[in-house]
Amino acid sequence: MSPSILINPEIVKEFYANAMPICDVTNMDAQFSYTTFVRGKTILFDRDTINTYLGNPLTLPPPEDPTIPTLCEYGQKEKDKEWDLDEIVRDILFPGKRFNKGRGDEETTTNYGDMTLEAAFIFKFLVHNVWPKSHITTTPKAVMPFIWHICKGGQVDVARIISRELKHVALSGLTHKLTKLSFPGFIMGLVHDQGVQIPGPFNEQLVDPIDDKFLKGLARTVAEKLSTPSSSIPHPEPGIPESKMPHQDFLEHDMAQQPGTFDFCSFSAILTQQDQKAEQRARRQEQRDHLLMDQ
Repeated sequence: MSPSILINPEIVKEFYANAMPICDVTNMDAQFSYTTFVRGKTILFDRDTINTYLGNPLTLPPPEDPTIPTLCEYGQKEKDKEWDLDEIVRDILFPGKRFNKGRGDEETTTNYGDMTLEAAFIFKFLVHNVWPKSHITTTPKAVMPFIWHICKGGQVDVARIISRELKHVALSGLTHKLTKLSFPGFIMGLVHDQGVQIPGPFNEQLVDPIDDKFLKGLARTVAEKLSTPSSSIPHPEPGIPESKMPHQDFLEHDMAQQPGTFDFCSFSAILTQQDQKAEQRARRQEQRDHLLMDQ
């Protein structure tokens, strides 16, 4: 929840470049050691090392077979594919919302704005700190069980997921698949924790990190919206079915105990605006980078 803010991009690049195994693509999984070298020092980023760095949020029993790691509740369910997608849709999407359909009429993604308040908070945190995505207004269908499992209070081994995503980025160097260098703040903290003296200058800085401060500010915004008079909720225009109104069932069910009515549309607009600002900053930074390279 508190990633390092100051970033030295060369450290991040060195971390990923030296994590690539020197082998053929067909053997890259078997050869991957979750080890890299930064400034000549060996850095580990396996599940246990990351779990220790995070303060041991989850202690798992030792495996019966050393070659088969112990899985958390989520990991075991994901392995066995024990997901009821209809139940997931009912629990964390607003009434009437479903997965978006892609090519071949196949359900592929979900809109961030279609999620209930709790799921939206969890999604916001995950796509920045645990399961990175470059496009943060939708989420793949495969991530929905993960969000749902957390909403239900289920056990999740966050360290294993982060370790897996670091591996994914490192192996993209062998597969030549275009991938963003995720976890810059996490990597800066991890290598420093393992004894690397990080030189300056820190010529990058995380903007609006999704940390405790960010989510507390978001919670204050929600608290203010909870006191919004119910008269501010728009009524259906002539010819528009009642089911098309914004989240009526959610307002009646989830906010029944709250003083007043929570207008999720306004809250969703705030989050969308923040996402747009972040994307604008990223585009400006990319333009500056291109200018520097041209020079």
